[in-house]
Amino acid sequence: VEHLSNLARQYRAILISALSHRLDGTAPAEDDLLDRLSTELQKITQLLGVENWDAALLAAQTLLKTTEPGSYDRAYTQLLIAQVHLSQSQKAKGDFAAAIPALEAVIQSGYFEPERTLEFKYILAQLCAGEEKLDLAEKYIREWLSETDKPTAEAYVILATLMVQRAQA
Repeated sequence: VEHLSNLARQYRAILISALSHRLDGTAPAEDDLLDRLSTELQKITQLLGVENWDAALLAAQTLLKTTEPGSYDRAYTQLLIAQVHLSQSQKAKGDFAAAIPALEAVIQSGYFEPERTLEFKYILAQLCAGEEKLDLAEKYIREWLSETDKPTAEAYVILATLMVQRAQA
């Protein structure tokens, strides 16, 4: 449990950093988002700041229903949803599995810079492994290893462990 809590802290820091930047590396301008979306996103961010996870999740899920498929607003809202699930996990209340589809949607959106997308894939590999979704975990760690400029021994250990676990299953 302590290991999962440490992972949640790391994931949350990466997601917070990603939430503040667009694909081109600039912070999203206020007038880029519709006023309604901007207001809701500020509300969700404030709820996250005071660790009101349930209200933040409900607000983000409600906002998600109003965003256009394939839009930056949808990708950003999905990232907020993932952040809520991972933040809740720090308090042993959350659900790592619930963050997986949200992060997958973020990756598929293509709105975040390659460096952030790689971080999301690494996170997903670990989340999927923890949820015993070994095929998905292996997919994401292989993608990370093939796309990163700086492969790590830890990533190769994760891949080897996944391969052994899958062979034993």
